[in-house]
Amino acid sequence: MKPSKEKTFDCIKMKNIIQAQMYAETKNMSKKELLHYFNNDANKTSKKPTPFPTTN
Repeated sequence: MKPSKEKTFDCIKMKNIIQAQMYAETKNMSKKELLHYFNNDANKTSKKPTPFPTTN
């Protein structure tokens, strides 16, 4: 077994920090404000989400 490399990036820590920031920004928002917040953020990404497949 090879010795493991020391991690320089902690994905879980980053997720927790981002999640806490998002909660702080949205905790007092109405449903309408939440929709705008997440839709606006999604529109800033370079790749659009793939739509759900439809059944024919």
